[in-house]
Amino acid sequence: MKRLKKLIFIFAIILYFMIANGNIVFAGTLSPDIDAIDEAKYPGVKNMIKTLQNNHSNYHFQVYYTGIDWTEAVTMEYQGHGRSPKNLFAAKESYKGKWYCPICGERVYDSGRWYCASIDAIKYMMDPRNSLDDSSVFQFKSLETSDVSADNIRNIINQKYPSYSYINNDAAINAIVNASVNYGLNGYSILAKIINEQGKGTSPLAKGTGYNGQYVGFYNLFNVGAYGNGTSMVILNGLRYAQNKGWNSVEQSILGGSEFYKSQYIGRGQNTLYYQRFNVVYETSIFSHQYQQDIMGAETSGRLLKSYYTNSGTIDSVTHDFIIPLYENMPATACARPSTTENSALNYEEATVSIDNLPIKASPNSGRIISYLNKGEKVKVLERLNNKASDGFYWDVVVSEIDGTYGYAMRTGITENVSVKPLPNYVFDYKYYADNNPDLKKEFGYNEYSLLKHFWESGLAEERASSPTFDIKYYIENNSDIKSVFGNNYEAIIDHFITYGCKEYRKSSELYDGRFYQYFYNDLTELDSYSLILHFINNGYPEGRIGSLGDLEGALFDKNLYSEYYLDLKAAFGNDYSKLKKHWLQNGIKEGRIASVVYDPDIYLLLNKDVAAAFGNDYKKVFEHFVKYGVNENRTSSLIFNASYYLSANPELKNSDFKQAYIDFGKNGISEGKKISEIFDIKTYLDSNADLKAAFGNNYKLGYMHFIQYGINEQRKTSDTFDVIVYKNTYRDLQNAFGNNYKKYYIHYIEYGKAEKRKAI
Repeated sequence: MKRLKKLIFIFAIILYFMIANGNIVFAGTLSPDIDAIDEAKYPGVKNMIKTLQNNHSNYHFQVYYTGIDWTEAVTMEYQGHGRSPKNLFAAKESYKGKWYCPICGERVYDSGRWYCASIDAIKYMMDPRNSLDDSSVFQFKSLETSDVSADNIRNIINQKYPSYSYINNDAAINAIVNASVNYGLNGYSILAKIINEQGKGTSPLAKGTGYNGQYVGFYNLFNVGAYGNGTSMVILNGLRYAQNKGWNSVEQSILGGSEFYKSQYIGRGQNTLYYQRFNVVYETSIFSHQYQQDIMGAETSGRLLKSYYTNSGTIDSVTHDFIIPLYENMPATACARPSTTENSALNYEEATVSIDNLPIKASPNSGRIISYLNKGEKVKVLERLNNKASDGFYWDVVVSEIDGTYGYAMRTGITENVSVKPLPNYVFDYKYYADNNPDLKKEFGYNEYSLLKHFWESGLAEERASSPTFDIKYYIENNSDIKSVFGNNYEAIIDHFITYGCKEYRKSSELYDGRFYQYFYNDLTELDSYSLILHFINNGYPEGRIGSLGDLEGALFDKNLYSEYYLDLKAAFGNDYSKLKKHWLQNGIKEGRIASVVYDPDIYLLLNKDVAAAFGNDYKKVFEHFVKYGVNENRTSSLIFNASYYLSANPELKNSDFKQAYIDFGKNGISEGKKISEIFDIKTYLDSNADLKAAFGNNYKLGYMHFIQYGINEQRKTSDTFDVIVYKNTYRDLQNAFGNNYKKYYIHYIEYGKAEKRKAI
């Protein structure tokens, strides 16, 4: 095979489902503003890009601020020594000397021609400034384009690969073009992948001849799933994958391989050759899920890609979009190319780890843990740093003799280091962590040490909620400044919460909001923030108290409705959100006041007899019941909002639960005019009442407020499926019972009329 690659196929499939479920998290920020590049932080980049722009009017550039520290990035790529290094090179005259990794030396990997690349080689190839020139820039070209024709592909093959019969035919050429169009891929990049993987097509994966009598008639031109130790295993695994996919022709292999290439790489943000080689794009598998181990792969493929455009005569007529990665704390000048005349020297001290679970970090000040070393494990200390890191400790450069992990370790013998850093229970509650992660409970039970160890090693990076009062993902998402300041330094984020966030009453989990908890329960009004959070974790949560409304708040509290409906509140607080909300939590709820379209305590009591029997007119307990149980049980809580109807009437929510109906209404439905029940449709209400349409236009929030305040007693049309006048005039028993109290007609229809199939339109 022409180019070496290591597809971790099982891992790729896992990532596919993670991304399909929306869990993909990109590491940085994309920007088209080249002029805004800070030369002090990213020296040299702006001028290099502008030179290319000036020379090529059809070259368009964006920069991707990865948010990743340069030292961290290089360290994370310099892994796998003695096992399967992340970066290999094929030794030849121009790649020798300091290209060899001093840790691995001239140890041979993968079929006898590949060697572990040195850290200097990684720095040189990763530094984008070394490729911002005419010859290498195409490794940054966005591959999400379909800008080549069958004639373009045919001409390139005839010029460069006329004897490659496996692709020099109409069926293969048309398959490349069809794949390009169907999957939005650059057609030349598909061709380049095939050439890089199969070369002249002599491999069984390209010939269809099978291998050792197995898998005859199957093709795998992209080498998907072709991994393993030794040539035989690589070929057999690749052919087995092709058989499983039904790739029984070159065309099927091209189409199927392109689909895999799109879904597993391009579609995940790895939309340039550089990002496929060095994955600095998304956090869920950053520095892994890389297309090949060949350190030159991106540059070589990029040059090949450019040659196709040049040879076809379209290099200057097609728009080329480039995405350039930038790292934090980049060196002042571009990293030098490794010398081929000098050899790498390995100077080290033999050492033994003196404590359990010694963390190996990507840099001294990094929160990114690569691995942990065990007590008694042998390491080579490659460099002892003379300056303390920001945490006050010395971190030395080491490599494990067991698994080749390279990174920064806290200097052995420091007694301040502990194997597992303890955390307060409002940050980590081991029983909560076990109960909410069945896989961990099955493995560890309620073993506090093992659960905390897992949290530090894995759970934190996986953004698992660790206590009722702290969910790191929720904390980041609900405090926008946190991500911008700390990035993905999770340990620093936890430290921030303990030191500042808790004191500042920042929202830290869906279950806990300090201000809500303090205002809602009168016995807690005198507690400070720390006493408050400790009360909830130690008392409130076990007692079943509500600690937060979470995402329900948007549906349950509308400040405009609350102030407009109650003139005393408007006079006292105007439109001051915080004061209105505080009043609602401290007084309004227990007084039975209405603050939203979806919850009316009197309606809730009237239509839920068991709640009325249990709590009477204790509106606070009624509200607690609604939040804790009523929402999820689809209990009727409003004249005009029905969660079940809302889900069925809005197809995008068909797989959502009842709670999501309330959340979506608060976030989207109330402003978008979504259908909310059989008896009330805001768009019908406004469109059928000319005075309201003239007054409110499509301001649905004002329309809802009008109905609640006035429209309910004005006999107005509210829906195409329910007309209160028809309902009243059709049934004399209802007229005798309710007279002109129109609210009661709505209530009767909800409670009895619909089930009795009474006429309502």
